[in-house]
Amino acid sequence: GIAVVLTIDVSGSMAGEPLAEAKAAAKALTARLGTTDQAAVVSFSNQPALVQGFTADKPALDRAIDALAAGGNTALYAAVQASTQLAEQAPLPRRAVVLLSDGLEYGPGGGVSADQTLQLVAGSNTLFMTVGLGASVDSQYLTNLARSGHGQYLVAPAPADLQAVYTVTADVLRQQY
Repeated sequence: GIAVVLTIDVSGSMAGEPLAEAKAAAKALTARLGTTDQAAVVSFSNQPALVQGFTADKPALDRAIDALAAGGNTALYAAVQASTQLAEQAPLPRRAVVLLSDGLEYGPGGGVSADQTLQLVAGSNTLFMTVGLGASVDSQYLTNLARSGHGQYLVAPAPADLQAVYTVTADVLRQQY
């Protein structure tokens, strides 16, 4: 099995259709997980928050995803740090983080730099898939993050594109493991 950390940007810019589409895409990805797989849900705005710990209980994952609400800034680097640390505690040896963001690092942050997160991910033995939503993302950072985690950076130009991007992500996870 594989342990997947779904990390979802819930900053204020995600309000409305972006968050609704992100929720639908995340639930579609968890639906494709196998019976031996587990997932956890982390949201981030002003700071990262563990919404659901690792579980194979898909209805529990759906409830956690449905409960996400938008507001606040974008503590992207702190979210990467928290997601990587959570993945390292996963109950399964195969680990991945799927991180979605529609913006740049902005706000309180948590005192961690971009370089520190890239080093953390590079040393973590965790596959990192990054998804950039829209045109205002830090695509260079998300690309470097995916490279550090031996994953891929995927772009969803519009919220409606998230389902297709998460389908590709689920396929990559299946191929990797």
